[in-house]
Amino acid sequence: MNTLATPGAGRSAIVNTKASADGMSGTASIRHESRDERRYLRITPSFFFVTPKGDRWPGQNLSQDGFSLQAKGPLAPGQRMSGQLVLPSAEGEIHLPLTASCLGKVSLCEKTPSKIWRFQIVDIGAGQTELLRALIRSHLAGRRLHLPALLDSHTEQTPRKRASAEPPSEPTAGRRRPWFRYLLLLTAFLTLLLVIAATLYQHFFLIEPDFAAVTAPRVEIRAPSSGIVSGHDVEAGDVIHRDEPLTHIEDVDLNSNLILAEAAKRFNQRLATHLEQELTSRSHLIDLIDPAQATTTGIANFSDISPIAARARLDQVISARDFHSARVDALRTRQSQNTLYSPCDCRVAWALSSAGGTFVDKGDRLMTLVRTTPGDVMVEALVHMRDIHRIHAGQDAFISLPGSHQTIPAKVRSLALDVERQPRAGFPEWVRQQQNIASVLVVPQQPLPTDRIGTPVDVRFSDAPLVDEATAWAKDIFERSVNASRRLIEHTIDVSRGFIERLSLSPSDDREAMPG
Repeated sequence: MNTLATPGAGRSAIVNTKASADGMSGTASIRHESRDERRYLRITPSFFFVTPKGDRWPGQNLSQDGFSLQAKGPLAPGQRMSGQLVLPSAEGEIHLPLTASCLGKVSLCEKTPSKIWRFQIVDIGAGQTELLRALIRSHLAGRRLHLPALLDSHTEQTPRKRASAEPPSEPTAGRRRPWFRYLLLLTAFLTLLLVIAATLYQHFFLIEPDFAAVTAPRVEIRAPSSGIVSGHDVEAGDVIHRDEPLTHIEDVDLNSNLILAEAAKRFNQRLATHLEQELTSRSHLIDLIDPAQATTTGIANFSDISPIAARARLDQVISARDFHSARVDALRTRQSQNTLYSPCDCRVAWALSSAGGTFVDKGDRLMTLVRTTPGDVMVEALVHMRDIHRIHAGQDAFISLPGSHQTIPAKVRSLALDVERQPRAGFPEWVRQQQNIASVLVVPQQPLPTDRIGTPVDVRFSDAPLVDEATAWAKDIFERSVNASRRLIEHTIDVSRGFIERLSLSPSDDREAMPG
């Protein structure tokens, strides 16, 4: 009988070359051990445990730390047993001497007693451990374990180790160096340096506000008097021009007072004309209507007065006429103010219902207009008080609109710790409720789109002008490089497409040119 012995700690692993009918199958099921048991992966090969008395107990599963088998003798937990694990191979049997400690029975069912006992390997040589590991890895790889494989320095499951152990081949004289790989590595390294530099620049040199949005001056159109709003064609989103009519307020009380004032003016005008004619034509008593009695009784009563009293009465009538004339002018002015016009070239942000017939009180809001001239559209940012000392008027800033990669340069116009006196549209009032922020107005160097009013934007204040110039220069070069690369790629694609089209059309042209 041929045997193969592996050195161990006072033991030897004996490989019997006697052929075994049972082989190791790689398709057998495997499962992980529970946390309270062994700490290795279990496999289910065909093996036996040979006791010192010569009994062969069939095994159930095997791992690098233990095994389980069907014991035929009385055992107790904690009992140690010495023996040999017999595992079949392609050429024969492999014997692994070891000492194992009994852990107890495997509980399969409460009513059916189990004969399967669990063992943990407590004493095994280093050579036997490596051989057991090779057996398990061969089983996991789905191959039979061959004896020549035990003599090699590699296993069938890890061919990468065999490739790494081979000596590197000497480079040939005509082999090209991987310059393209070096270029990619250099590009990745430079990109990493740029990302690190940008992060440091953003952390130490840039000031970012808590909130920023595109704003514009807000104009509130309110009712000058109480009345009924007439119908109009103004709706939210419309663009209106200066002095364009918006709507009209129909004030019934104002119209009534105007009619009465005009009637009183006409009456006093006629009475003054009558007195002047009577004084020029008569020198005795003059007939004069009593307006107070005519108002109370409804019947006109005339009385005779002297010329001196008539002249005094004429002065009173003229004063009353002038008073009612001035009152008519004032009421007409108030009536003209009920027709509302646009104060600027604006965009309508909100408007009352245009159906008409709505009654409003004096001071009620009718419309909200937003100035859209290029000098009025700005960006308002809220900066924390810990950073406000680093911002001053005229400082450089950068605005980034959402959905756009373009950065708009800007200048700081003013700083304020309270809300701007002039109300601005596009900035929510709930954001201003914070007590530890300051308001900063930023003027863009190029006009912002008016449809972006009320849109949140990203604003960055620079604290290092030299670094900003270098960053802008590098960004400009990068953008130019990207654009040039894009144009080159597009040109290459167009040339390739044209070449392919010519190749696809040339065979048909040749066939057409052939006679017959």
